[in-house]
Amino acid sequence: FGISRDITSLIQTEQALERERDLSQALMNGLPDVIFYKDRQGHFTMGNQALAEYFGLEHPDQLIGKTDYDFTPPELDKRVMRSGDKLIAREEVNEDSHGNVTYFLTTKVPIRNSDGEVTGLVGIGRDITSLKMAQRELTIARDQADAANRAKSDFLANMSHEIRTPMNAVIGMTELLEDTKLNESQRDYLRMVRES
Repeated sequence: FGISRDITSLIQTEQALERERDLSQALMNGLPDVIFYKDRQGHFTMGNQALAEYFGLEHPDQLIGKTDYDFTPPELDKRVMRSGDKLIAREEVNEDSHGNVTYFLTTKVPIRNSDGEVTGLVGIGRDITSLKMAQRELTIARDQADAANRAKSDFLANMSHEIRTPMNAVIGMTELLEDTKLNESQRDYLRMVRES
């Protein structure tokens, strides 16, 4: 006596799910951005290779079960889960596994169950540290250029004053000399000085 059941569709469904999972993981690990999923309590349920490396781990599986407190301040994630609102393109400051300050442009979206309750969140972050450093250097360069322009303007204003004062004296004395007895060549010389 035997009972058998056709489980072909079940196996095909499992294989399709496995392919989807593998594709999803390959996509996540192929991107340079950090990507993660967290449950309602803030435990990592999935992450990509970029995130694992950022936290000094060898493999994304080492993230599973860790909480926010193991790596980063959890305030923003908890706010997303409490409010159910998306957090789009927000700058965050973090510290990597070596203690270096890094800047991320992050998006965090709540994950909801079929009843609409928030059960976790998915997040993606792009490291913009080099951009922030370049902006800082650009600001410093702009401030230095502004200071150089101010110094140049001050210099020109001082030089203009220093030149104008004796030139006024020369012009005034030239006019006074023209009112005195002069021969024709002296008068020509004074006219050239005044015109110059």
